[in-house]
Amino acid sequence: MKILLLLTSILLLSFCKNETTAGGSEIGSPTISGLFAAQDSSHGHARVRIFPHSYFMGMDSTIVVEGKTLTDGSFSLDIPDNWKSCNLLVETETGMMAAYTDMSIDSYDQPIKHKHLKPGNSLTITLQDSTGRNLSNIPLYFQGYPYQQSTNESGKAKWDQISEGDYQVFALANGEMEKISEINMGISPTVVKIIWDPI
Repeated sequence: MKILLLLTSILLLSFCKNETTAGGSEIGSPTISGLFAAQDSSHGHARVRIFPHSYFMGMDSTIVVEGKTLTDGSFSLDIPDNWKSCNLLVETETGMMAAYTDMSIDSYDQPIKHKHLKPGNSLTITLQDSTGRNLSNIPLYFQGYPYQQSTNESGKAKWDQISEGDYQVFALANGEMEKISEINMGISPTVVKIIWDPI
């Protein structure tokens, strides 16, 4: 009888641990919500992606939480409760974007304020060493951004849509990730030359 009661208690505890809300999300899971707007109607059904802060270091893309905004530009997504910080990226088919970085777990329960989406701009990076030699086939990453590009034979890497803001640039060489520069993306296409000597 005691064994039966013990098994019943374990089953009840397991059920309570996975209790869900009417929307299907687990109770206690952090939720990130917000409202975005654009001058056209592109803020509706925009792609929303949330990923842990360390995602740019090459983490498995299956852990990215993805959804879409509603017609009015609002969204609400649940994230794993073990994330300590995360990044958020909104993209529309017309190239309107908004990026957020370093959102701490303390801010998860506060809805993102009304934010206007802005057009993303192109970024071209030329990577050379101190002798002026172009560095090819070097993967480049942005902190807080999920897109990686490798330099071509001319040492250039180009991104078509990058949100306005400040970014740290990392390069991967000989199995090591190294911060090589900090750049500012403005409201127009940006061209940057970075001098870097791989270890």
